[in-house]
Amino acid sequence: MAGWQMVRAFAVVLLVAAMVPALVSPAWAEWEPEDEFWADVDGSTVKVSHRFALYNCGIAGVDYEVTGAEPGEIAVTERDVEGEQMDCMCYFLASFYLWEVPAGDWIVTLSYFNYESDAWRVAEIPFTIEADDGGEIAVGDFENSDCLPEPTAVPEEEQPDFLSWTVLKARYR
Repeated sequence: MAGWQMVRAFAVVLLVAAMVPALVSPAWAEWEPEDEFWADVDGSTVKVSHRFALYNCGIAGVDYEVTGAEPGEIAVTERDVEGEQMDCMCYFLASFYLWEVPAGDWIVTLSYFNYESDAWRVAEIPFTIEADDGGEIAVGDFENSDCLPEPTAVPEEEQPDFLSWTVLKARYR
């Protein structure tokens, strides 16, 4: 009799092991990291960064163009520089510098194309310049990383409740 109980317990473990990936995979497949933006200030120089910029793996780089500047706001457009188009997408850390920014509170309004939603989006990145040695604003020194490692885990605050081990155990008792 003990042998049948062991076989039955083993069968339940196999069943649960087979079902867990089916329950977990859809949540992970749909999860995409949120784009992150920030500005680092050094005197009248500002480095603006965009983490999780999603572009084709074969891009030659990311380019930035100042499309407008008025007191307190700088409008910038981010575009990928086409290179060899590949059959893959990946996340990049892309940055650019603004020089000679006058003192005051500023917002960079960054327009970028979001391939996940297939639409243009706008991010507002605030910063403050304390130094009063600015002049005519210039943009340049574009930087982008190689493909960032693919995020491998769903952040805890975004996990559906069925990923909780306590909930999963309760369902199969």
